[in-house]
Amino acid sequence: MTANTRSVQDVLASTDFILPFILSATSLTAAYITLPRLYPTTFSSEKSRAWLLSAISAITLTIGSIPFLLSHLQLGPASMARSPLVDSLLARSLCAFFIAFLICDLTIGVICYPKQIHPLSGWFHHTLYLVMVVGLLAAGVPGGFCTMGILELPTAVLALGSINKSWRNDMVFGGTFFATRIAIHAYFIQDLYFSFPGRGLWMVLAGVMPLHVIWFRGWILQQLRKKREGTKEEKEEKTVGNEKGAAVVNQSAAVLPLKDDVTEPMMVQMSPLEVIGAGGSKRRSPARNRRPIPKMRSGVSLQELNREGVGAQGLPPVGFA
Repeated sequence: MTANTRSVQDVLASTDFILPFILSATSLTAAYITLPRLYPTTFSSEKSRAWLLSAISAITLTIGSIPFLLSHLQLGPASMARSPLVDSLLARSLCAFFIAFLICDLTIGVICYPKQIHPLSGWFHHTLYLVMVVGLLAAGVPGGFCTMGILELPTAVLALGSINKSWRNDMVFGGTFFATRIAIHAYFIQDLYFSFPGRGLWMVLAGVMPLHVIWFRGWILQQLRKKREGTKEEKEEKTVGNEKGAAVVNQSAAVLPLKDDVTEPMMVQMSPLEVIGAGGSKRRSPARNRRPIPKMRSGVSLQELNREGVGAQGLPPVGFA
């Protein structure tokens, strides 16, 4: 099937573009106004609202790419020019939807979430893709863009994770990004080269690839930084735990401090000589044999205690009988 080229004016003036564009722009605007009111907790932050339109667009394009991918798998490599969907109404409608998203995201973003519009991933990315998709419509190959709508899968993962932190999974995002924006993207560069020889359409994809590489590199650096910070936090927590354990031991040791004066004299309950008898039975000494321990002072030596009649640990001095 030969692609039919048209001028940009003809593309933008055709009903195949105008009607899907108006319907898409209206639906996206209504979704941005309605959903945060229906789910105020989910969309409580500016960041979550800023990712709402991106989530809708990414999910729509990912699902919309399925029939184009199935057609490509059925026809085989370098078959995009022969696909019955390459310039179909479905392809033009999906392209019109994506253009509506790009315009709505920037327009609503300037008003409602200006801080969330990044110069690279916002203004530059949206403008670049706007020109690229219009160019594909004019070239009569909007199905080429729709086939690669699967590249929006990591955007859907990222958008959902940005809306709700419990839905975030960095490894899933990184895996889907590499599989689609790097591997599949590289495959379709050469596929377009052989599908449309001499037309230079592959150069459009090749021009976008560096942007994807930059983003993926940034993700890798982010994960490495998080890993280093996590290791550092674990070490700090371990150090703090050891310090707390040492503090508990010190506090336990300080429960019974030495005193210069012992107000109540300790009584020797049993002497070593009393641990006698058959079977090693213990006998308590009569009360008259119990002798009070003189007052103890901190810092006295064992010899001094012996001279005063007190052994270590409150027992009789060495040689006492």
